Formats: sequence, structure tokens, C-alpha cells
Amino acid sequence: MGVTVTGATGQTLGINPDSSVIAGLQQAGEAAALQSLIGGIPGADITALTQAYGGDITNVPAQSLRMLGVAGIDRSIAQQIGGAAQEITSDGYYDTTASKVVIGSTTPAPLDGTVVLDSGSQAVTAVDGDMGEVDFIAGSGDVNYYAAGGNTEFVSGGGQDVMHVMGGTDTVYAFDGTPTVTGDWNAPGGTTAFDGGNAQLQVFDGVVVQDVSNSGIVTYATDDYFEEPAPAQDTATIDGGVSDTIYGSNDLVINSTSDSTIQGDDSLTVSGGDSDTISASYSTLLDNVDASSISVSVPGTLTFIDGSKGISDTVTGSNATIFGTAGLDLSANTAGNITYYASGGNETLDGGLSTNALYAVAGNGNDTLIGGQGADTLQAGLGNDLLQAGNGTTEFDFIKGQDGGNDIIQDFGRSAGNAVKLSGYDASAGAIQSMLDNATIAGGNTTVSLDDATRITFVGVTDLKAQNFKS
Repeated sequence: MGVTVTGATGQTLGINPDSSVIAGLQQAGEAAALQSLIGGIPGADITALTQAYGGDITNVPAQSLRMLGVAGIDRSIAQQIGGAAQEITSDGYYDTTASKVVIGSTTPAPLDGTVVLDSGSQAVTAVDGDMGEVDFIAGSGDVNYYAAGGNTEFVSGGGQDVMHVMGGTDTVYAFDGTPTVTGDWNAPGGTTAFDGGNAQLQVFDGVVVQDVSNSGIVTYATDDYFEEPAPAQDTATIDGGVSDTIYGSNDLVINSTSDSTIQGDDSLTVSGGDSDTISASYSTLLDNVDASSISVSVPGTLTFIDGSKGISDTVTGSNATIFGTAGLDLSANTAGNITYYASGGNETLDGGLSTNALYAVAGNGNDTLIGGQGADTLQAGLGNDLLQAGNGTTEFDFIKGQDGGNDIIQDFGRSAGNAVKLSGYDASAGAIQSMLDNATIAGGNTTVSLDDATRITFVGVTDLKAQNFKS
């Protein structure tokens, strides 16, 4: 059902009757904020709305309450700005003539048409209650735009433009300057009252998106298609948000989103957040991203950083070169070739489900590297490493000067083709036999020592042979 609410200036705000935006209130803080805003709304509006839902405001759907919240914000704006507002009551092209613009209707039926507005050089605060479409062209003055109604196309100007979204399908172009699109709803200068979100959003040329949740967000770079006064910004930025579906066709930077689906077809950086599903097809940097599923098929690199608190992620997809980080616990379930480089802390790479070649190099920490189904190479590092053979053939590499710890090899006997490669060591037949003659066999395990104090323990192996080693 559609929702109409009369605001402080007498206009009727309309919300596009899209069932996808009717969602339950998820945060008690938002509910409390809306209750306080509702205190400023005419009692007849509240009564009419609550009676439609059994006379209990706690049963009113979230989007209806949010529309009351919009009216409350409208009242606050009117008090702050003062003076008469410019009211847009019908279709057409308009220049703004006041610092407060109301796009809606003073009639019982909300406006449902197409409105084009040009704000010029003055600062404007606009509240959009049009259930149809508004094309807003910002000028050099700051614009604070509340897209409460239907669909909006917003072209930024030279000021500091902010667009608040709720429902509908909205498109924002960074024609001049860097506009911000936010799901936070508040009167200018006030604290966040509630979260709008629930939008289908397209942004072009470097728009910043903040705290937009439960929405679809698509980012583009137009390569100066609109002949912007400054070169188009290739990088879009998304800060915050929960349960979004995000697609970036251009360079994309995402900070602290959670429970979201992220797909990047160009350079992608994801920082913070957790429980995301990340699909990367180009060079990607992941910073402290926890409990996420990551699908990769990248010609560049997949880099993890800042994982000191521990990161548990899963990588699927095709080919990738991956740089790890301290605390990373990564599972690889890939169909292509994977190259993995551990860093300076303790890391785990479990390639047990990978079906093609895996090349994994331990770093300076105590790392765990587990092979998969293909022909794998696991290289020891400077720490005390655990190297575990997969179901395919596995080569265990030890390079003099790049190891030196007490290393463990598990499941060495799983495949007859498994072997230890010694690089930089004396791997002559006589030296190998001498090493085996001086090996220690205890508890069903065999430990051998290399000439740089590296010790290798073969778990469950008591019959090592010279042919198990190569140079």
C-alpha cells in the first residue's frame, strides 16, 4: 500500500508502494528515534496510520514509520530555515527560488509525475515526496536532498551535496565535486534519526556512498562522457552498510560493510566488515575482512593485510596470486592455479578442496600449508612450519637461507610421487645417505637435520629412502 504523511508545511509526502521496502525495524535505536520524531507530527496523521494497523503504532510497518520520521525531519528543517518554502505541486521544469524546497503536493493525493529542478547558486534543502521521478541538477550552492518518494536522478554541482535515500531507484552523477549518498536520515546538523536504505542505487564517477543498507548499489566510471569540468573520478567509495548487493564496474573502495555481496570487475579494496561474499576479477586488497567468502579469478593479485586479530575466510573461483597476512586462516576451494605467499606472522592456508596446482610459500612465522587435489608445491619458511600433503602429488621445498626452523611434514606417504626438494644444500647421493644414517626415529616418526640446523620431522614415516629426496 502507498503511504502519505502531511508534513509541517502542509505538503503530502508519498512513498512508492513497493513491497520490497516494507521491512521490519531491525534496530531498537531507530525505533526510539522515530518515536521521538513522531512527537512533532499532527495527531490526526498518527491516528489515521495507527488505526489502519489495529490502533497500535508498534504494529505499523517500518517504512510507514519512516515516512512519519521524514515528516518530523521536515518540521525540524522548517524551524531551522524559517521563511516560506517553495512548493512543487505539479510536473514541469523549475528553478529553485527558496532555500527550502518541498517536492510533493498539498492535495490529498501525492504527486506522481516527473519534475526537473535546477538549484543554481544558492544553498538548498529539498524534501522529495514525489512518487514519480525527480531530476535534480545541483549548481554551485550546497544541496541537502531528501529522496523520500519515488525515483531520483541527481547531478551534483560545485557545492557539498548530500543525498539521503529511502526506497525507489536513484541515480547520482558526480558531475562536479564529490557528492555523498547516505542512508542516514537527520535534519541538517542533527544526529542520525533513522536508516532509510532499501534503495536501488546507481552512482557515477567517484560518488561516496555512506551507511546505505539493504540496497542494491552499482558503481560506474563514465570516462568524462558528460564532459565534466574536472576529469571523472574512477574510484567509487562505499562506507558502511549491511546486507547490500554491490557491483563495481570501476575502481571500488569498500569500508566496513557486513553481510553483503560484493562484486568487483576492476581494482577492488575491501577494508573491515565481516561475513561478506566477495567476488574479485582484478587486483584486490582485503584489509581485516573476517568470516567472508571470496571468489577470485584475477589477472592481478589478491592481497590480505592487517589480520592480527585473526581472519577466517574462504576463497573460491579460478586463478589467483594471494599475499597473506598474520593471523589469516584461509581455505582455498579453487578450480584454477593458486599461488600463495605468507607474510611475517602465523598463517594457515588449507588448499584441501583446490583441484588444480597450488604453490604455497611459508613466511617468517609458524605457518600451516595444506595441499589439495592437484600437483602442489609447499615451500618451508623461516618459522616452524607444518606442511601437509594433499591428495595429489606434493613437492616439499626447502631452500637454504630461506628456512631454518623445526618443520613437520604430514601425510608424506599419501602419494608415491611425493618428494622433498633440497635447494642450496649438498644433495649428492653420499650427503643424502649420511643424513638418513643420522636420522632419529621415534614414536613412528622420522626426523632429519639439514646443514643449516633445519630439522624436518616426517609424521608416521619410518622408512625414508634416498629416492624421496631430490635437488
